[in-house]
Amino acid sequence: MQEQLHSPVEKNEVQSLDGVDLKGDLRLKVDGNSVSLTNLDKIYWPQEGISKGELLKYYWDISDVLLPHLRERPLILKRHPDGISGPWFFQHNVESAPSYVQTFERQDGEKTIHHVLVNNKATLLYVVNLGTIAQNCWSSTVAHPDKPDWIVFDLDPGEVKYAQVLRVALELRETLAQIGLKSWCKTSGSRGAHVYVPINAEYSYDATLQFGEAVCQKLARQLPEFVTLERSIRQRPPDRIYLDYMQNSEGKSVASAYSVRARAHASVSTPLTWEEVSEGLSGNLKPTDFTIRTMPQRLKKVGDLFEEVISLRQSLPDLSTV
Repeated sequence: MQEQLHSPVEKNEVQSLDGVDLKGDLRLKVDGNSVSLTNLDKIYWPQEGISKGELLKYYWDISDVLLPHLRERPLILKRHPDGISGPWFFQHNVESAPSYVQTFERQDGEKTIHHVLVNNKATLLYVVNLGTIAQNCWSSTVAHPDKPDWIVFDLDPGEVKYAQVLRVALELRETLAQIGLKSWCKTSGSRGAHVYVPINAEYSYDATLQFGEAVCQKLARQLPEFVTLERSIRQRPPDRIYLDYMQNSEGKSVASAYSVRARAHASVSTPLTWEEVSEGLSGNLKPTDFTIRTMPQRLKKVGDLFEEVISLRQSLPDLSTV
């Protein structure tokens, strides 16, 4: 069964999700808005026994850290209304949403698409209640929708060990540093890693895609035994890490920092320090170390390690320097 955009709820109304029995349906009052939360005891992760209510509680707990990474960025909803074992689908267009949900309109041929903007806690809980496990946002904001303010490199591991993914991430960091760019790393929440380069919102998607390709080509020349640019999964060597720069194409989205993934253990896409990445070369770091049950405590300990990705802005060097 798909969750409906508007589902009836019981009269049970709360002001917070803290200490609440997350079962059945309830209505949450947040920032003056009323959010319907439904089927809270539905199991989303059967093996771990993690419910939809626990997913909503996670996003409630980390919303103050997460929201700056989503604000004003159009989302593409990937909905899992019956959890990770059920069918899923993408939803770009969201119409007839509650009044607190802001949207960004764009034309797709003769169609008008209304992308959700997660600009407040109520909207975050609204999209999660629809079964949106990960928050997949654009690399640009509505202020400059055709000009991204970060470049992302997606390291897809094939069949290699995670320590090798981290080794390539460190090599990528060094390659970027050599041309004057700072970068940040996070787990993908699945089996790979994402390396982000914050930039000024003055370059087109085509320009950032071209730049990402040039960097990946350079890294592929440096590490031919470890990485590949082969896009076809069937033709891709399984013992190579795929350097995916195509996520910088216009209209693409990537799971944000702190997003839960529809994977075993309810793993979370987690920002890392470069020291953690280096220490992970010994094999003592796994993406499943970071889950909805461990992330809130980690945030209390280390804070937002991705804060500079949304605050720092850098100019891209000329392609001839890559």
